[in-house]
Amino acid sequence: MYSESIQLDDLQREGVSMDLDYYRDFMTIARVGTIAEAARQLRIAQPALSHRLKQLEEHLNAPLIKTGRGVRKIELTEAGEYLYERAQYLLSTEDNLKREVTHRVQGTAGILKVSLSPSTAMMFIRDYLVPFSRTYPQVQHRLNEVTINEQTNQLLAGESEIGVANAPLVYPDLFQILHTERERLLIASSRQSRWNASRQPIVSLEALRHTPLALSRGCAPIFLDACHKYEITPSVLSICTTRTAALIWARENRACAIVPEQEAENFSNEVYYTALDVPDLYVQKSFVIVRDRPLTKVAQNFLDFYNLTLAET
Repeated sequence: MYSESIQLDDLQREGVSMDLDYYRDFMTIARVGTIAEAARQLRIAQPALSHRLKQLEEHLNAPLIKTGRGVRKIELTEAGEYLYERAQYLLSTEDNLKREVTHRVQGTAGILKVSLSPSTAMMFIRDYLVPFSRTYPQVQHRLNEVTINEQTNQLLAGESEIGVANAPLVYPDLFQILHTERERLLIASSRQSRWNASRQPIVSLEALRHTPLALSRGCAPIFLDACHKYEITPSVLSICTTRTAALIWARENRACAIVPEQEAENFSNEVYYTALDVPDLYVQKSFVIVRDRPLTKVAQNFLDFYNLTLAET
């Protein structure tokens, strides 16, 4: 390896002060073998290209090509061979950097940072992120499935730009609600259910009075408030962290699960879903951002995509 005059660190430092086009010119000369052909391809005068090569040699304090009588095709010196090898890396790095910066400015690359209530992740990925990623394949997605309190902290700290919450955030005045979606609650039961209530086309809360129930943590407060309103004491077997866990109780025929409508795709071959005859029994998801805080271009592109998706549905 040539090391007397040109070191990698030196080359990278010099690349900052020397126009990178000088290195591109040298690469073309080395690749085609003659200054005349390189000048033709670069569409500059041959004397001008020869002068640029001389300037580069003076700048690096090293001869780059062998000169002498009878030399028809350019041969590189040891320094020239080393420069050719390292300049490829330097130029590809510059090209990649330029492309990445352009993508980030345009919002076609970068990181989309979202905080979600755990129960909303499946819907959010399926309905929005998957289509968005097809349109913006270079965008990375950082999803944090956390509690409402942690969502609030992450959004205010800038760790996430968009929140998808299934309950009001702490300090609601600090957030702008972009959109809300409602989902009615269904009762899910095994297809071999032992409880008569789950076999009806529509089930009332009264019919569930003696039916063992599995509730997800996000649905539990809403369902229990409705029971209190109608003066019914439900038979709660389990309150689970996730909706999937509640559905497993139903699948195993140990309880009926109370879950949002979007979960009706899960265990559909093993679990039967029935509507609840309670008009105001639903969960609400909110899409939020921090009020008066500018968004990155990636986040703005996602919100534009999201709004377009809503308009088409």
